[in-house]
Amino acid sequence: MFSEGSHLPPPVHYWQDHRGLGSPLAVISRHVRKHSLPLPDRAVAELAARTGLLESTVRRAAEYYRSMAAREDHPPLMVCQGTACRLAGSGKLRESLEKRKLSCHGVACLGYCDAAPALLDERDAAYTGDAASEFDEHRGFSQSILGHPLPRMESLSATPLILPRLLQGGAATLKEALSMGVYEGLRSALQQPGQVMLDLMTASGLSGSQGRVAPRWHTCAATDAVDRYVIGHAHAGTSGAVVDRLLLERDPHSVLEGLALAARAVGASHGILFIPADYPQALQQTEAAIREATAANLLGRNILRSHWSFQVSLFPGAARCAGGEATTLIDAIETLRGQARPQPPAPEVAGLHRLPTLVEPLETLVQLGTLAKDGSEAWTAQGTAECPGTRVFCLNQGFAQPGLVEVPHGHNLRDLIENWAGGGAMGSPLEALILGGLGGSLLGPGEWDFPLCPSRMTASGLRLGNGSLVAIAQTADLRDVLSHFLEYMDGESCGKCTPCRLGPAGIVSLAARYERLARVDRKPRDATRARRDLETLFHTMELGSLCSFGQDLPGPMRRFIDLFWDRIFTKTS
Repeated sequence: MFSEGSHLPPPVHYWQDHRGLGSPLAVISRHVRKHSLPLPDRAVAELAARTGLLESTVRRAAEYYRSMAAREDHPPLMVCQGTACRLAGSGKLRESLEKRKLSCHGVACLGYCDAAPALLDERDAAYTGDAASEFDEHRGFSQSILGHPLPRMESLSATPLILPRLLQGGAATLKEALSMGVYEGLRSALQQPGQVMLDLMTASGLSGSQGRVAPRWHTCAATDAVDRYVIGHAHAGTSGAVVDRLLLERDPHSVLEGLALAARAVGASHGILFIPADYPQALQQTEAAIREATAANLLGRNILRSHWSFQVSLFPGAARCAGGEATTLIDAIETLRGQARPQPPAPEVAGLHRLPTLVEPLETLVQLGTLAKDGSEAWTAQGTAECPGTRVFCLNQGFAQPGLVEVPHGHNLRDLIENWAGGGAMGSPLEALILGGLGGSLLGPGEWDFPLCPSRMTASGLRLGNGSLVAIAQTADLRDVLSHFLEYMDGESCGKCTPCRLGPAGIVSLAARYERLARVDRKPRDATRARRDLETLFHTMELGSLCSFGQDLPGPMRRFIDLFWDRIFTKTS
């Protein structure tokens, strides 16, 4: 215990680079992927020497990555269990692989929702669609999709703000990025005070899933603090983040430039990219981009001969992260636990190591270079007055024409589904849509006629979430979809608060009990009692959960059960 006025020990920065060798946690997570736990003393000592961490810290970090550890030193197949892959049969795929005595781990999302199902082999090569469903460990690498073309992509906006480089094939290297104008915005911003970037953000009206971004930036910049952090995250813990994976693999320098511009605006000296450890190619590409940018003095000390310094580190995220909730990500970076924190104070006031911390998705960051270089006109000229700018939507393989599309805010959802995506795959009618991940919105066919605008959707009780669109076809196994909801709730909950820790288990128990009743002639009062008990649990989670994960998830689950109750819980022979 430290007495008042004594000096606290310096915080442990697990994520900081060691002698320019990259993220120590990336080194440890890659080692854990290939070796069984617990690690032998010799391996721990070697990792400690390589990463600059204490041996006790190496052991703690290895435990953080336990979910991806090898079994008997044989790296397992990583089988995606995200929503799109689950609907494409990944649950049965995993069962069939395990019957063949292949070691498998289920992971939250691999970022291939447009071509589901997906898996990674022991060399981190990806397999999607038929290549995943018919995976042959003996043919292996020849079936993988390394080097294959980008998914179908299009912009329906006059000026794409998020996908401009991906639409041209990407800019993975610094040379390619510079040829496409990346870092020109940073050069411009370094010649002006950070307040100019704040003013541009306000003028643009740039919006995220929860509304306009600028107010949080102003709060962070206005705090009286010696330093600040900025964190960019790839929608950790949520399904449908295809665009995040592609930005990191094919356009990483735009992400780095955006992180630097955000830091310049709020007065931060260090940025962290929170990338799922399940995205090995994204981690490698981003590490390479950081090295390139640092060598070119676009990151690091006295950037471009200015008096401003900014360092970027990687944090490979693992385990539970409450669907990417901001304080949970911060706690994972700080403590290697990942538990939600009470608010207030908001992260912009007291976040990582109690310093003001700005947390932004990659889609926001990649727009900042253009904003700094060209001004706010491209945003105000698109979208609506209340929601300027654009948004990227990822449509899964359940649509006739899956892929990524950038649209102006205000675009009609039904038009996107029926005209751009062509409705359901193989002409199958759609029962419902999941918009924005399992914590977003669940919509029946009669609920698609509305503009995709964050503020208007919030006013209507809808959530845009991460921009993913997952189709639920008439042929879908609705009981399996319900099981997926429940597994996600239980698997992503950080366990900090009682309603979110115990609520999913209670819902699972109720659902199982009612499914047993469905096998016999149930009485009407049984259904009434079960629905009432479920509603009590949902309401308790919404009111009592500490963070947005537990507060938001009951909404779409309630809607799913309302739509499909009789079809899920019908008498079975």
